[in-house]
Amino acid sequence: MKTEKREFGDYGEKVARDYFIKKGYRFLASNFSFKNYEIDLVFEDEKTKTVIFIEVKTRATDKNLLPEDSITAAKQRKVRKGAYFFIKLNREFRDYDIRFDSFSVVKNENEFRTNHIEYAF
Repeated sequence: MKTEKREFGDYGEKVARDYFIKKGYRFLASNFSFKNYEIDLVFEDEKTKTVIFIEVKTRATDKNLLPEDSITAAKQRKVRKGAYFFIKLNREFRDYDIRFDSFSVVKNENEFRTNHIEYAF
């Protein structure tokens, strides 16, 4: 059974997935994991031949800390290493550029606010 926190996180990932699909990117994977490395979302920009690795942060508030500020240097290293394994396992992307984005969803009272940062790290 999913916890309320996991369901909230899943909601944020769905919002992010829909956002990137509307931008014209091709969805490749969600929650890609290999060993101890995980990437929330992976998309392809077919026009620029870029694989986009996205870290999604969903929060109930941003009063104390912006969600994207919680992507620590250690987390960035883990996402980069996960991207390495994704490319290694999906050789068709080996000549593509890569990009690391963040996407945050914050619920403030009854409304949601999103923020997409390209080349976040």
